Amino acid sequence: ATYVTTIPHSKISWSISKDGVEIPNVKGNSINPLNFMISKYTLDLGMYNVEMKVEMTSNSGDMIITKDSFTFEITSAPVVADIDGGDEFTLIEGLTISIDASSSHDLSLAPVERNISLLSFEWNCIMWKPFLNNACPFELIETDWSPSILYVRVFYPKAGEVLDPSNRDIAQIELKVTSLLSGEHSKRIFYVKKGKVDSPLVTLNHDSSENDKMKNTVVVEGLVNVKQLKPHLAIETVQLQAEWTISPSLRKNKNAYTPLIFDIKPQEYAGMDKFIKRLVLPSDALDLSTKYSFTLSINARNTSDGLGTSGSGSISMTTNSPPSPGRLSTTPKNGIPLDTT
Repeated sequence: ATYVTTIPHSKISWSISKDGVEIPNVKGNSINPLNFMISKYTLDLGMYNVEMKVEMTSNSGDMIITKDSFTFEITSAPVVADIDGGDEFTLIEGLTISIDASSSHDLSLAPVERNISLLSFEWNCIMWKPFLNNACPFELIETDWSPSILYVRVFYPKAGEVLDPSNRDIAQIELKVTSLLSGEHSKRIFYVKKGKVDSPLVTLNHDSSENDKMKNTVVVEGLVNVKQLKPHLAIETVQLQAEWTISPSLRKNKNAYTPLIFDIKPQEYAGMDKFIKRLVLPSDALDLSTKYSFTLSINARNTSDGLGTSGSGSISMTTNSPPSPGRLSTTPKNGIPLDTT
């Protein structure tokens, strides 16, 4: 490529080449003709030569030409191993958490060209506390369809085994992200600790329903743990207000079959330790291949003294994708071939 500009009595041109071959369609974008600037991500990896040529006419009319050049090399930029949510995670027994590294990227590529399919992900876990060893205290679940997401849960107990509620293991997990194009890699270390075994006020689950009336729907279950209210409030005088939030929002002109904001009357949970509230959506209310987050928030207020507490639970799911982790069922379970001959 040759970039030419003219100033009084002289002409300045710039050219850039690779392996002795001039590169076409690369132009400088500097206002100052003595500077040669090109946009980032314009050139591939390799050695380049930039030449500046100045042509001027002397007072006697003679043409004077002078040249100078320099070489430079473009090398691979680092790979960024990025994890949503920071470097510390808490795992509650009975629940599964997801560690999302989908925002990792290769700095050698322009933003519009970056794709996690051009990266490989490797997860390694060791026990960090209470003592250091190579045995991971938690179960790690990786999937072929989403290698940038790691699922972590407490190991299921073996037959006859009772889990120690005082166990406070901490795992150190190392993520290694490698560019499949350049081979460059980077690492990120984070920690997962076992939290209190007490159930949170609200936990969520999503599953398909086998009830004929619920077909073609998406059902999210919110489990409200009434026992968590007892240390704070007198149950008989508690007023519960609940709200479902969905992000991103439902498709235009689509509404949930169940209310998003509602009160929970005392008779609904009287004498119970837990109760379930369901969010029911028409299946066509969600866009395909989209990650949705569902949150149920509970505000509890004691009508006798005005004191209160609150809690919320969230769950994420991606439409038109396999459960990760989870279970998948189909109806009918067996198909019958249709003979049209």
